[in-house]
Amino acid sequence: MMVQEGLAMPVLCDIRELRMVNKQARDFFALEGSLLIKALAFLIAPPITDVLSDFYLNTQRSDIPSKSFTLKSEALHFIKGAIPILILEWALPIFNY
Repeated sequence: MMVQEGLAMPVLCDIRELRMVNKQARDFFALEGSLLIKALAFLIAPPITDVLSDFYLNTQRSDIPSKSFTLKSEALHFIKGAIPILILEWALPIFNY
């Protein structure tokens, strides 16, 4: 959130080395930790992190486009697809007089 400096943006989470996530961290990420995320890509390394990402994606109800990938190039392609949405959302208030 400090890196984002208040700006909503797409995020790539490299969780390939992650082995465990406690409930407090899950709860934070599910609420205030995801407020400024426009799209979320998890970079995973099966078998452990695909289970963790699947658990998160299947238990968190969110409007944020989210998906897991084993290839960084595919994950980046997915989150880069959110950039036109950001531009459009930014431009809409200009046209609403």
